[in-house]
Amino acid sequence: MKQQGAITETPEPILSVIYRISALLTDPSPIDKVLDSIMESVTEGLGFHRAALYLIKEEKHLLECKCISGFTPETEDLARSRPYDLRRHNTLETRVALTGNAILVKDVYADPVLNDMDRLITRRLGRGCILYVPLKVKGTVIGILGVDKKRSEPVINEKEFETLSIFANYASIIIENSRLYEALLNEKKFSEDVLNSSISGLLTADVHGRITSLNPAAQNILGIEKANVLNRFIRDVFASIPEMDAMLQKTLMHRENMKGCECLLKKDTKKNIILSVSSSPIIEDAGNLIGVLFLIQDITSERERDDYLQRVNRLISLGELAAGVAHEIRNPLTGIGVVLDILKSRKRLLKTDKNLIEEATHEIERLEKLISDLLDFARPKEFNFEPADINEIVRSITFLIGEQCNNQGVRLVTR
Repeated sequence: MKQQGAITETPEPILSVIYRISALLTDPSPIDKVLDSIMESVTEGLGFHRAALYLIKEEKHLLECKCISGFTPETEDLARSRPYDLRRHNTLETRVALTGNAILVKDVYADPVLNDMDRLITRRLGRGCILYVPLKVKGTVIGILGVDKKRSEPVINEKEFETLSIFANYASIIIENSRLYEALLNEKKFSEDVLNSSISGLLTADVHGRITSLNPAAQNILGIEKANVLNRFIRDVFASIPEMDAMLQKTLMHRENMKGCECLLKKDTKKNIILSVSSSPIIEDAGNLIGVLFLIQDITSERERDDYLQRVNRLISLGELAAGVAHEIRNPLTGIGVVLDILKSRKRLLKTDKNLIEEATHEIERLEKLISDLLDFARPKEFNFEPADINEIVRSITFLIGEQCNNQGVRLVTR
């Protein structure tokens, strides 16, 4: 067994291989493509015909095989489907991952570093010698890179050991760079998905007032196309909404949120749209102001609903007033009707007088119907009770209905 030591000289064959994979640093690629390129460099560039690359999945304490080459399809499928558990498995692979030290086994039969599980795996794979080197970034192991040779092949020599160690250092940086790039892309995609899914309009501008982005909701609300407004000044795009440029300047000056400014937008359809616009400063981690975020909402329907409710409330108030007036009119009409009935019952009444009384009675009936119709559409009036003289009320009612009772043969008695 040999532990990884300091490398003082770079072997010549490694230079072209490192140069080729270094291109991945300036042109970030998906992690799968990066790993495939690394494996290709190991097998074709460095000349190891059998190799495997494992990465640590920290949240589950697993060492997963991401790439493997030179073995039978069954062996490769098995390696990919069965990760090592760093807490339970004790193998060459897990020991390199946990200690961060390379392991070179030149004689798989005599080297005491191999345990029973290692020997079992070695026999199945027909390995003659084995080399595993850690993949490290800033002292932290992120995975391992392993190669081996069959028993019929020459053992791995010192030069190959150093070459693979140097290559692993560069490969680690490239893998971590790809991971960070992929995480950044995922975060960016998540942010874009959130913005695109928002039902509120979102628009951003830089410190110079140029539009830098807007989501689909903003395009729909404002009736504009993204391609036509990007990098244009807000004051030019929204010349008909001067409030937006004013909010931009105040937000940039005071670095404070501005909420709920109502603006009127006239679209090509000649329909006025009422907007609620809020603005917030965009400040990066270092504290520098880099732009302004606008939250834009179409509140036209809300304002129309508010206007409708106000009209309804006015109609309700009018109905209540009409109901009150109707009640006040009905009472004297009833009294007039009773008086007309009394006059009509008199025997010495001229025919012309009877006709006048009948006409007046007919008009009272019309008024009664109008009052009833009005009360049907009005709200029920709340009763307002107050003290009263019950005897006076009875005498008043008796006077009004007494004649009607006599005409119908009803005897009305009061006590």
